[in-house]
Amino acid sequence: MQYFDIHTHHPALHAEDVAIISLDIRKTADILNHSGNEWYSIGVHPWYIDYSDKWTTDLFFTKVCDLAHHPAVAAIGETGPDKGKAATTDDFQYQQELFIAHARLSEKVKKPLIIHCVSAWSELLRIRQLIKPSMPWIIHGFRGKETLAVQLINAGFYLSFGCLYNRDALKAAWAKRRLLTETDDSKTNIRNLYQQIANDLSVSEQDLSEEIKFFLNCPQLALPLPRFL
Repeated sequence: MQYFDIHTHHPALHAEDVAIISLDIRKTADILNHSGNEWYSIGVHPWYIDYSDKWTTDLFFTKVCDLAHHPAVAAIGETGPDKGKAATTDDFQYQQELFIAHARLSEKVKKPLIIHCVSAWSELLRIRQLIKPSMPWIIHGFRGKETLAVQLINAGFYLSFGCLYNRDALKAAWAKRRLLTETDDSKTNIRNLYQQIANDLSVSEQDLSEEIKFFLNCPQLALPLPRFL
């Protein structure tokens, strides 16, 4: 059975597991020596924005654009609006503008968008209506309640779940075939997470794996993972 970690900050623990590692764009990243089961996402995290020096932040995004076409890059992000990290209205406006730039890049390079969103769901929904994306938009680390989950799923989002989540939201995503799994920055074994989620859904780990594999094989995503699928 295969295990898929759609968003992590650590290498895969097992050779047969598939991990999409979120790179810190502020650091020099060597993605040319990637192994067969590790792929990358790149973006300017809203926590990395220096509002007093937007020129540097713009340079980070230029680096994202330069790396976005690399075959080892599977997704754009994580990126998105985070009201908790915006001290002023202007700061939050810049966050949204930068997120829109990432969304347009996602469409240009035909790679999914991994989203970090905190207390900005209405803005996120508005931006999705503006962009009308053809690529999958994945909200990582979703911990919201079922009502929000259903609203986002109906708007076209995928939801990725880590160790902490609302069980009703998890079940709503599973019912709509919009559920993904991740370890994020924790050192949790993705296999343990599969066991936890499968138990909460009352399904087998194999069924969970096959469902996520279905997503990875969808035409919109087309991850370069033929040796695993």
